[in-house]
Amino acid sequence: MARVRLPATLVLAHIQKLRKAGIGYKAVAAAAGLAKSTLARILTGERAQIRRRRPDRIQAVDRIVAFEELAFQPASSGRIRLSA
Repeated sequence: MARVRLPATLVLAHIQKLRKAGIGYKAVAAAAGLAKSTLARILTGERAQIRRRRPDRIQAVDRIVAFEELAFQPASSGRIRLSA
C-alpha cells in the first residue's frame, strides 16, 4: 500500500508564522516529534510533499506547546559564563 502524501504548503505558512513569533524550526520539530531536517526541507522548498499525519502534528504546535515541551530555549541559556 502506497503512503499518502500531501502538499507541504499545507504547513509552510504555519511554520513561518511560528518563526516570526520567535519559535525556530528546530523547536517546532521537537514539539511535533519530527526530524529537524523535515522542517528545514519544507522551509527551503526541497520537500514538496509530506506524509499524511505530519500536517496535524505540525499544526498542533503553537507558542504555548513549544514552551511547555521545553523545546524552546532562549539563546542566553546556551552561553558560557566566564568568571574572572
